[in-house]
Amino acid sequence: MSVPWELFTENTAEAQQLFERLPEVAAADPLVMDEIMRGLTHEEAHIRTLAAELVDRVTQERPLFLSPYKRLLVYELSKITQPTVRAKIALFYGRVFWDEWDLQQVVKLLAQWARQEDDVLIIVHSLLSLHLLAQQKEWIVPELQKEVLAASTHSLEEVRGFAAQLQEAWNFKNEV
Repeated sequence: MSVPWELFTENTAEAQQLFERLPEVAAADPLVMDEIMRGLTHEEAHIRTLAAELVDRVTQERPLFLSPYKRLLVYELSKITQPTVRAKIALFYGRVFWDEWDLQQVVKLLAQWARQEDDVLIIVHSLLSLHLLAQQKEWIVPELQKEVLAASTHSLEEVRGFAAQLQEAWNFKNEV
């Protein structure tokens, strides 16, 4: 099955039904997941946003579905600047089991996004992924702590609040 992206250019009941059904179909058919991942690089911003939402829905339940797309995530999708899509992509990084080389690249990228972005969701999702990755690899903890400390003085209240939550969680974890 090919994803008929042109259907999503209009807000119709048919498009909404297909959008709601696609995550289930993608979970059963790797070719559909492949098509959805390609939607992340579509020329139309609206399609990239829909594709990001679909990938998010599928990989919340099945994070291993991102495994075949590690290189795409690191080398192509990291260049996407559209805020809504970048925020979703930041989440995806925390759902993948990375090899050591790629993990180093991902940690650098997430740290960069956490510091250089003005979008609350990009910053929060970057910190959340760093948090998840630090739970897998101890060497990431100092980088996470550095980024959480920087976020704790951010100009946006939502970012400071999330940083406080992470700091509290890691302090609690370190005390156990």
